[in-house]
Amino acid sequence: MNDYRTESYRQDGESWQRKGARFVRYLTSRKAETWYFFIAGFIIAAVFA
Repeated sequence: MNDYRTESYRQDGESWQRKGARFVRYLTSRKAETWYFFIAGFIIAAVFA
């Protein structure tokens, strides 16, 4: 049987604030090209939304 419980997983998970901070830290450690692809993704999403 699977003892996986969604509620306990959500409580033990990382907060969105920590995930966002980790993502920003990741992007700041990358070259500018990574930022360009990230921004381009937002632009494409805005056009097709």
